[in-house]
Amino acid sequence: MSIYYWLIIVTLATPTWSEHTRVKSIECHSFDPENIHIRSCILKPVGRGVKDVYVVIKLPKEPVTNATVRLELKHRGYDKPVLYSFTVDACRFMSASNRNILANAFYKFLKFDVYTNLNHSCPFTGELIIDHLRFDKNFNFPVRMSLGNYKLMSYWYTYNVLRITIQLNFEITA
Repeated sequence: MSIYYWLIIVTLATPTWSEHTRVKSIECHSFDPENIHIRSCILKPVGRGVKDVYVVIKLPKEPVTNATVRLELKHRGYDKPVLYSFTVDACRFMSASNRNILANAFYKFLKFDVYTNLNHSCPFTGELIIDHLRFDKNFNFPVRMSLGNYKLMSYWYTYNVLRITIQLNFEITA
């Protein structure tokens, strides 16, 4: 393994500098609502300091066999640099045994294999669902981050065309 991958592993194994991560909002936007429609995009409070994410994306009638996801973690604000960024071929990622280390860490950390139906390889058909993805007082990102406001941006492409963005806004406090 190269030194780059070892640095990623060490960074992901290091806890945040914070004590609390509070998810503030979620924003979903479709750039092609005729083809790919966002039926639901909700951050629902279910208890004191506990929120669930519920997202339903209606896919086109034909199966999707070419999908790419780009994930960016950055300080909130347009003039701030991106802290972490990676792009993954979703079809190859779901079928590969040797996955992108950073992408796999986020996939496992967010428990997408448990809280979504994004746990199989292409083709993707019907609806993509994120259901009861829970954020509570024990939730902390697995990367070193200082106090402040952040956003986790995901860009979803099919056939190399941007279709959807999902932005999760959160705050890290002491």
